[in-house]
Amino acid sequence: MSALLELLRSPFVRVLMVGFLVLLLQVPSCVIGQLAAERQQSRDAAVADLARTWGGRQEVMGPFLVVPYRIMATDDKGRAYTRESGTVTILPDQFDIAAYPQVEARRRGLFEVPVYRSRLQLTGRFAEPRSAAGNLVPPAALQWREAQLALRLADVHALDRVGKLKWRSQEADFEAGGGIGGGTGIHAPLPLLDPAASAGFSIDIELRGSQGLYFAPLGRETRALVRSAWPHPAFQGAWLPAEREVSAEGFSARWNVTNLARGLPSAWKDGSGVEALPGTLFGVDLLYPVDPYRMSERSLKYSTLFVGLSFLVLWLFELLTRRPVHLVQYLMFGAALCLFYLLELSLAEHFGFAAAYAVAASAVTLQVSLYARAALGSGRGAWLIFAVVTGLYALLYLLLREEDYALLVGSGALFAVLSLVMFLTRRVRWDGSAEAPARQ
Repeated sequence: MSALLELLRSPFVRVLMVGFLVLLLQVPSCVIGQLAAERQQSRDAAVADLARTWGGRQEVMGPFLVVPYRIMATDDKGRAYTRESGTVTILPDQFDIAAYPQVEARRRGLFEVPVYRSRLQLTGRFAEPRSAAGNLVPPAALQWREAQLALRLADVHALDRVGKLKWRSQEADFEAGGGIGGGTGIHAPLPLLDPAASAGFSIDIELRGSQGLYFAPLGRETRALVRSAWPHPAFQGAWLPAEREVSAEGFSARWNVTNLARGLPSAWKDGSGVEALPGTLFGVDLLYPVDPYRMSERSLKYSTLFVGLSFLVLWLFELLTRRPVHLVQYLMFGAALCLFYLLELSLAEHFGFAAAYAVAASAVTLQVSLYARAALGSGRGAWLIFAVVTGLYALLYLLLREEDYALLVGSGALFAVLSLVMFLTRRVRWDGSAEAPARQ
């Protein structure tokens, strides 16, 4: 029995036992991680519900000309019949986009979602349409009096206002639906279209949306400007802005895309080209200032390291001071450290991540320091625990905020900790044959 007790007191066995406790405490960390995932799913459901009623991610694809055609032929009895029919889609030669989303936060229960109202100004010019369409079908087959200007939208029900289509010196009203080209959106008949001349157009729209605003580069040269007071944009899609400015007052971004870069012809038959338009979209996502669920998920990834380093300090304390710390006391420390993640998550839903992190870290640091004062029977030990846990929480916050440098900061901190542990335990006899390391 005495041999067993001596074995259990050996530093090596204590390290193994403490390591087992670190692994055991990953069970509550995993449960909290699952809870965070469930709360994020609830948030995503609230976002989807708000998008259904307010408006979702808007994708603006258009405008483009859609012209029906009928190729006639005669049979052996001289009777005429339609040999082929369909539509020709013609893209503009010049296309300019100006969007000014005004972002506000809407709540669904506990969850806050950024939504926007935006004015869109779409202007441009079609070069001679007859020339572009005549390369695809015989010019006589084109039904120019049935031509339409179509504008596809991802969420039509979120349209607040649609101005008249200004075509040359004329005006036309838009009608619901994608017209003869199909799809969701709006269209305007152009019965007076002169296919032999170029024509400028102007469209003014006001719409609602959430999550993001995207456009398709339809012109031979497409220029886009998106400007907003929202300070948290994420530029996405097939092209990033050629120029962008982001500050606390908002953002401004400009795109320039040529037809050679978009990989689409200037005209095509039927809907083959329209189906490829989603792959050319570019635009901006409106992000949360700080996503508490994503930050909680990231902080939980460091839970093993966090608990392990805290236990390392306790183990070094008992090793160097010869004051044993019971395994139950290790568990108490670990439970408090795990509870931090639950406090962080629950508070972040109400007060934001930064405030939640500060409150949760302060509460847990005070809790474990007071417990250390009673459990270790040492004021110096309590102050040591306070300093170490405070430093760990500061390091964790730095890792969460500085995502680009997280690996560098984390690896550097681990190297420093390992160096310190190696120095403090350089004279330890791990088989327990020495009572305590020599002090230097």
